[in-house]
Amino acid sequence: MPGGRHPGVGTANMLVPLGTEYLELITVVDPTEAAANPLDRVGPALERGSRFATWAVRTEDLEAAKARFEDLGARTIGPREGARERPDGVTLRWRTLHLEDGLNPALPFVIEWNVPAGEHPAERRVEHPAGEVRVEKVVLSAPAPQQLERRLQDLFGELPFEVVPGPRDEVTAVRLRAGDKEVEVA
Repeated sequence: MPGGRHPGVGTANMLVPLGTEYLELITVVDPTEAAANPLDRVGPALERGSRFATWAVRTEDLEAAKARFEDLGARTIGPREGARERPDGVTLRWRTLHLEDGLNPALPFVIEWNVPAGEHPAERRVEHPAGEVRVEKVVLSAPAPQQLERRLQDLFGELPFEVVPGPRDEVTAVRLRAGDKEVEVA
């Protein structure tokens, strides 16, 4: 489904709604704008040939997330305001919070949405050929998988992720559940 342009960030997206979650297909549309964004993860992911730039964790209280991270000794960047206008004219607004080492693509950023009821990107009604589809797990890789897993659990608690050994910290796949089938997007 069409998404939109992220003004001042240099990216644009399309979305795959999955009920309460979604996959965001995102690319750089203005390299100069993207390069000026200190938190750009899309450009570097494209340069290294990665299929995934990052992942996000949704919260209803960004200030509480910030306080929790800082209580745990993690430095943060933000909250940062974001918005984009959908093709139908509805403006979506959000705030994000990044860990200071947030350019590590295996570490999610936190997003708090400020949208009217029913307008969240995941809530858009679509018919998937496979029926109801949801995110089962985010697969991450890291040279030190146990260290990354511990850090994620300390910061975020229980999340649907798995860390496997790999040459660098990054998102390597997303496992989807479609009925009784598991599908891996890698």
